[in-house]
Amino acid sequence: MDPQLSIIYEGFAIERGSWRRNPGRARLTEHISRIERSQRDKLALVIDVISESAVPSIVYDRLFAAFSSAFARSEGDLSAALEAGYDGANALVLDMNSRADEAHQLLVGLQAAVIHEGWLYIAQAGPVVSVHWHHGKLSIEPPDSPWLYADGVNPSNETRDLALGETQQVSPRYNRLHLSPGDALLLCNTAVVAALSDDELLQIMAASHEDALPALLGPRLHQVEAVGMMLTVAPGPETIAFPEPAPVAILPPPESAELQAVVKDEPEEPVEPPPRAPAPPVHQLGSAVLLITAAAIPLVLMIMVIFARVQYDALRRREFNELRSTAQQQYQAALEINDTLAQRRAMNEALARTEEGLLAMPRDEELLALQQRIINRLDQINAVSRLYRMTKLLDLDDPGMSAATSRISVSGSNLFLLNRGSNRVYHLRLDQAGEQLQPLDANSLVIQPGQQLGGVSISHLVDAVWMDADAFVRKAQLMVLERSGSLLAYDPEIGVQGISIMPVGNSDQWLGPQSIGKYDGNIYILDPLQSRILKYVPVEGAYTLPPIDYIDPMLGIDLTGAVDMAIDGNIYVLYVNGQILKFLEGVPQPFTMEGLPAEMTSPLQLCVTPDESTEKRGYVYVADPGSRRILQFDKQGNYIRQFMANPDADLLGDLQAFYVDEPSGRLFIAADDVIWLTTLPPRSY
Repeated sequence: MDPQLSIIYEGFAIERGSWRRNPGRARLTEHISRIERSQRDKLALVIDVISESAVPSIVYDRLFAAFSSAFARSEGDLSAALEAGYDGANALVLDMNSRADEAHQLLVGLQAAVIHEGWLYIAQAGPVVSVHWHHGKLSIEPPDSPWLYADGVNPSNETRDLALGETQQVSPRYNRLHLSPGDALLLCNTAVVAALSDDELLQIMAASHEDALPALLGPRLHQVEAVGMMLTVAPGPETIAFPEPAPVAILPPPESAELQAVVKDEPEEPVEPPPRAPAPPVHQLGSAVLLITAAAIPLVLMIMVIFARVQYDALRRREFNELRSTAQQQYQAALEINDTLAQRRAMNEALARTEEGLLAMPRDEELLALQQRIINRLDQINAVSRLYRMTKLLDLDDPGMSAATSRISVSGSNLFLLNRGSNRVYHLRLDQAGEQLQPLDANSLVIQPGQQLGGVSISHLVDAVWMDADAFVRKAQLMVLERSGSLLAYDPEIGVQGISIMPVGNSDQWLGPQSIGKYDGNIYILDPLQSRILKYVPVEGAYTLPPIDYIDPMLGIDLTGAVDMAIDGNIYVLYVNGQILKFLEGVPQPFTMEGLPAEMTSPLQLCVTPDESTEKRGYVYVADPGSRRILQFDKQGNYIRQFMANPDADLLGDLQAFYVDEPSGRLFIAADDVIWLTTLPPRSY
């Protein structure tokens, strides 16, 4: 195993006959090593998506973000981190499939390879394989992948290898390889191997060091949707050939005649055997020396081990002291920088050195104190408000909750939770002070899969919105959008018996409804796959008329990557890349996002609070669990601050839904199957 191996990574894809180098479907990232925490390892990811419809690039962005963020957040070893990554990506696929029709359902093959000092730890799920070329020989893993067959079933064992999006629990295959100088490894989808003969594959792998992939793969795979990443190890130094030892001449045995002639020439008298040499005297002192030497060897070895360990510890301590000194110097230098952007960058570098030192000495008091000082300063620079006091309101014990996003709505003492992972709606009640939830009872679960309403069997719930009674809505109620094309109206005063179901006009034309909103009695449905926001105007309390396009299609607004929507008269649309678009009566409005300290990692959900008066305006809040934070903007898009949990907690990293109640200063959070409550901290800067 050589930690100095030089590995070249080249991602590629062949899409509609065109060769693409380093596409978005094959990526390389770097993470803190799960094997030796003081190092950083490469993480290669290759994703293949199977769908009847074209797959936009934003889907790959979301899949990579879901895997990478879950992998990075995991506190376990390498296998636990890989499992967390697969679970995160699988939950995203299940969530997207729950909102899409049959033509837009996704099956995902995902291959992850962690490179650590010449060893490759490979995990695979779905239609992906690896091809290893070593000393002129090929090995394919898995050699009998069912995805190499047209129907996804290997006729030799009748097994079905499940891809992401087919089951709640994904079970990746694991393998470990050792790379040597001159080796090549291809991580790809099964379509590549299925389209090539063994001879062609051998030729391609043998020539991978010659930068000939486009010329070799392009003509052979021009009719295949291919994706992969080639890892080539630079050849090692020339080996020195030592001469073979000269052969020893072995003479043949003499012929019998020759032997007889020799015997005849010898005298007939018996020959006396030569006298034996006297036996050497036994020296007792030599035996004692041998015994003492044998006994001393383990002691000498132990002393050598202790000495080596002392030397190693001294070296590690010296390196650690240098690292700690560097971190302290970087922190002091950063304090003297006046430019905010430059100081933020310098503080982050000092924090990285500090955390690197803490990997070696987790309990070092000086570094822990320095880490806290740096975090405090970064909190000031980035306008961070810490959520130190979190109250646990309720543990739902709903296993499907962690598989997808949820939605919280609050009205008075009523708290509603839509759990998209299990397709359930809960009606929970707050106490008079609004600080505690009453325990779950038989009436808490109001909507669930398989429930029959008006001849419709409830299956996939898309989103929910609370509608207050006003001039347009006669009764306050919770409106839940069902994927088959219905609205479920729940009146909390009546309970389960009062649930009604209403058809929605032209619902058969939906492709992938993602979010629902309301304003002035109108219902708005975000359908990113159509790149439309559908506006439904009520007629006698029903929404059966065909929808109106809220945004003029002639404007060419692309909503493909939208993940959520919120309405306060304006409509705000959140994208998977963190972009927010604002519209008023269908016309784009400025939303600058000026001052945002760092781009969003995996934005999840929007919450917009109403304006209480012309002097007291509401705000736009965004959940970004990938960065463990909730962001606050004013309605022009200027960054105000961000809420983060205690540095020792990871609550917001598991966030699935949130709701901001500004008049009462409350923040509700659903995370990891639990509903939490905290108070919005006052702004101090």
